[in-house]
Amino acid sequence: MKKQIKKISDNSIVYLNNDEITEPIKVVHDFFSHSWLPNHLKMLKRWRNDAALESEESKKCSPAYLVYHYELTIKLIEAAWLLKNHKLGNLDFDDKQESDIAKWYIKTERKKLRDYPGNLSIREIVKPSSVLKKMFRIYKLDGYKKSCTHGFTMH
Repeated sequence: MKKQIKKISDNSIVYLNNDEITEPIKVVHDFFSHSWLPNHLKMLKRWRNDAALESEESKKCSPAYLVYHYELTIKLIEAAWLLKNHKLGNLDFDDKQESDIAKWYIKTERKKLRDYPGNLSIREIVKPSSVLKKMFRIYKLDGYKKSCTHGFTMH
């Protein structure tokens, strides 16, 4: 019984407020409104390198900047945990017409956006919850949080 209680508390939502818990898609919007995806990826790479190498570059970075990006990332992970069970997208890929419409829409959308997923299938783009479910098969919420916290606390 004790182990079950610990498991539930490890996967608890800590950083999201009630509004964000109710509508976790807002967190995703805020994350990507803050900066372009390549900038977020650079920050994660910086954390990894700083944790592994303790570079001089890390000493130049403001602690407030690091905490802010850490919290953005953790909030995104918590929102993804909540969104994994939401039905996002409702196309029938067995229906040729709906599949063709999805392909056309994605092709059009890809031209308009600066950073568009290049490694996702059409089904995954249209039904992002399937990607989130796969993501949380690798680690649960607490596993991703521990990974981020470990890199963050190495500074």
